[in-house]
Amino acid sequence: MSLLDNQEAQVKVRGVWTRISIEDALRLDSAEIKRCIACHGRMRAHKRAVTGQRAHFEHLSGHTGCSRMGPYFSGVASLHPDPET
Repeated sequence: MSLLDNQEAQVKVRGVWTRISIEDALRLDSAEIKRCIACHGRMRAHKRAVTGQRAHFEHLSGHTGCSRMGPYFSGVASLHPDPET
């Protein structure tokens, strides 16, 4: 997974899914639904950690069919079993 893979997701704006950066997502209400660009699974935004870990998006529920899952990716892309539509 490249560094940029966990730096963008989508949010629904006026009924249309729109790309959003992690910085913009962290300014939103945490209840705002965010989804993965690749598999459409729900994601959450994590702020920068005191340990130095960068701010990033993370799947709420892992999915081996998502190319953004790094070493957990099965190699066969598919939509999340519970996609956000």
